[in-house]
Amino acid sequence: MTFEMSNSNRSDVIRLELPATHQYLNVLTDSIGAFLSHLEGMRSDNEVLQKIQLAIHEACTNIVNHSYDGEVGEIVITMTLSYDPRWFAVELLDQGYNSFDMSDAVKPNMDDAQIHGYGLYIIEELMDDMLYIPEPGNNYWRLVKLL
Repeated sequence: MTFEMSNSNRSDVIRLELPATHQYLNVLTDSIGAFLSHLEGMRSDNEVLQKIQLAIHEACTNIVNHSYDGEVGEIVITMTLSYDPRWFAVELLDQGYNSFDMSDAVKPNMDDAQIHGYGLYIIEELMDDMLYIPEPGNNYWRLVKLL
């Protein structure tokens, strides 16, 4: 699915710059919850909120673990909430030099337990649209959830 982010009648945007470490990912999760909590219907729809938080947390965990590979870095996060039509998008930008090659991604075998390899599958299953543009030093993700 390809999702075009068009100008809506009204949207809110929040931008965060977080250190690319696991200890700061909860700041992002909490920010998503706070950002969406005022949207009508979201307070009662914890399942959708949790799906969004999990998918974005997974993408950021992959950035921390793989893109920067232990080096110091940051993740620039732009969250956009559109009201008409209703959708939520998160754009993630990192400057790590370890880009991910999507052609190497293998769908996990659900019949055979494995420790790693579920991240991309989780993101694709929980979000309505995903775009990844790898460029060493300038990796870009866009995750969209229709509300």
